[in-house]
Amino acid sequence: MNLKLTVMALLFCSAFPVFSQGYKPRCWCIETESRPIGKLIDRIKSVTDSVVNCKNKEIIAILKQSAREVCLNPNAPWVIGYLKRHRVPV
Repeated sequence: MNLKLTVMALLFCSAFPVFSQGYKPRCWCIETESRPIGKLIDRIKSVTDSVVNCKNKEIIAILKQSAREVCLNPNAPWVIGYLKRHRVPV
């Protein structure tokens, strides 16, 4: 009986990483940009509402010239206006 329980525990533990591959363990945005950089933005990559593992709303934009990813402050007035003008679903 003890061997059966050990084998079941090992199977469960080895299967766990497969089920959690899409899991985001933390917030992506450590710092956010509040300065108006709307003219530098190529596109919005993602808008993520607060979830269990990250309480912050995250908006990630791609810049035109450098293709660098930048986190935008979702409470900045220019970001709210940018999202409305470009009809980005939030």
